[in-house]
Amino acid sequence: MTATGLSGLVAQAYEAACDTTGMAGFVASAADYFGAQQSALTISPNDHPDDLLPITHGISADDIRVLFAERSNPGAIFASLQSIPAGETVAFSGCEPSKTSSSLPARRHTDVAIESVNVLGGVVVADAQNRCALLLFRDMAHGDYSPSEHEALRVLMGYLRRAIALNKRFVKIYVEHRTALSVIDDAPRSIMILGQNGQVTYRNNAAQQLLAKDDGLCLRDDLFTVHDEAARRDVSAFLERARTSDEPDIDSQKLMLVVPRRSGVTPFKLVMYKLPFDRRQAALDSTQSLAVATVYDPSTMDQLNMGVLRNFYNLTQAESALAQSLYDGHPLPEASTSLGISVNTARTQLRSIFRKVGVHSQAALLQEFAKSFIHA
Repeated sequence: MTATGLSGLVAQAYEAACDTTGMAGFVASAADYFGAQQSALTISPNDHPDDLLPITHGISADDIRVLFAERSNPGAIFASLQSIPAGETVAFSGCEPSKTSSSLPARRHTDVAIESVNVLGGVVVADAQNRCALLLFRDMAHGDYSPSEHEALRVLMGYLRRAIALNKRFVKIYVEHRTALSVIDDAPRSIMILGQNGQVTYRNNAAQQLLAKDDGLCLRDDLFTVHDEAARRDVSAFLERARTSDEPDIDSQKLMLVVPRRSGVTPFKLVMYKLPFDRRQAALDSTQSLAVATVYDPSTMDQLNMGVLRNFYNLTQAESALAQSLYDGHPLPEASTSLGISVNTARTQLRSIFRKVGVHSQAALLQEFAKSFIHA
């Protein structure tokens, strides 16, 4: 083993697991640490067992795939690796494999490509998703792998296994986060996420447009700002309670507020919810999310979202136009005239709308539209 140090190799394993572009460097460093001329990390998905991903140093990926293809042969390297649980190691001295645990008897292998080397291998991960193994190939002239090298590999595999598991969690969180944002970005409601000091850490497209109008709500130095003094005090008090209180009382969990607008038109309806908040973590990260704010703008609620009407309720373009006209308060005869269709055609379309939306009257239809998410 080289003087590089196992702790440095462990640190590199964590970095490589979190940024797989560094995995090849880790595999090379592992070879250097154990005095091996060749090394490889292999990943084989359980649902596609023949789809092997080899990350190699000093040996070609194709040679590793050849060895992997021989895994059904008794005594082959990958046959032995498949027989042991995660965390165990197997050593091959020339042609004779020997396991560090006595549960697997030594068997002669037939892999001609490695007959002149000593091999130390171990299973890093063996879970429902895949099997991951680390292999080290050393020229026979450099001697057998010692018990301390077996133990060092087990220690390294343990840390690498934890690093991979940690990375999987972060990737899952990231994917879920991006998926949620892709939906929220284009939501018809204004949605913002606020930090503990009132800074806006996220705002969707509708919120950006609303805040840019500066009509009662706006951004000041990236802080969520309410012009009305009384409403501003209520928002500040809610954020302070949410930041400091550990009690699950309703007052600290949700705020519902009418916010007057500078233009004097129909006020906004502001709803704020407390998010899970860790004050200890917040001491290290002042931008930790504290609350989510949703703003309802009644002045935009008179316009239905034609795309949602067509995609969600499967309304035709003509049916969507009729639905909008009725929602605007026009009687059916007036709506038919404005749309350039006969009253009979309008009645036919209305019956089709009833059937698709699942209502039986015009009043029920308008009520369904008023309480749903289909506004632009």
